[in-house]
Amino acid sequence: MVNFEDPLIHDAIKPKDNLRHLKDKFHLDKLSKEESLAKLHHLIQNLNNKPGLLLLFGMISVVVLIFDLIINSRTLLIIPQFLGMEEKSVYIFSAIFLFIDMFIAILASGLFANNPLAKVRQIKIWQALLWVFCGLKLLLFLLYSQNSSNISQQIVLLLVVFILLIYAVLHFAGGGLHYTFLRCYYWILINIWYDTDETKKKYIYIINKIDSNLKMIGLDSEKIQICNQFQIERSID
Repeated sequence: MVNFEDPLIHDAIKPKDNLRHLKDKFHLDKLSKEESLAKLHHLIQNLNNKPGLLLLFGMISVVVLIFDLIINSRTLLIIPQFLGMEEKSVYIFSAIFLFIDMFIAILASGLFANNPLAKVRQIKIWQALLWVFCGLKLLLFLLYSQNSSNISQQIVLLLVVFILLIYAVLHFAGGGLHYTFLRCYYWILINIWYDTDETKKKYIYIINKIDSNLKMIGLDSEKIQICNQFQIERSID
């Protein structure tokens, strides 16, 4: 006959205090993971079966944006010079221009339009703005190069070509950025943020700890009875 008032039993099952929190977290994360998977599935369904192509475009655009950041640090030097700031502050303006490029390229894909007509209008407006921004960057760079004796004509021509290539890629492949970022976002949610496997491992560890404690006081065969008495659920599912 088990004496459930025995202090040794209460000490042995003390780790149970964390089980309720883990169980609640497990089921909440499981529900959130299912919702995220459903949203991802819905996203893929609405892409006219072209997720692979968009993902490719997105990866190309990410590489181009990294290259864009490097080019910006060479072509926007006139801004800190005009503002009387240190030359290294150009990296701040490079990052700002990078995020603007990325934002416009995503909107220029027309993915946020509510209907086909609005999509065509959105694409025209934002693609035009993308090239206006390209022209602004070229203008700033050419103004700087004219006042600098450290840049040869060959370097100027090469950077101009690079800038045009960057915006050409963003013009045609920028739509993949939105999809790629969403895929990364959902991947993080599903595999890291809502990691039910890790929560389940912690739950099992605590149950094994309770079993080990009960075994140490000679109550290994009574562990099921004790768990039932103190409403300790041995399974998290």
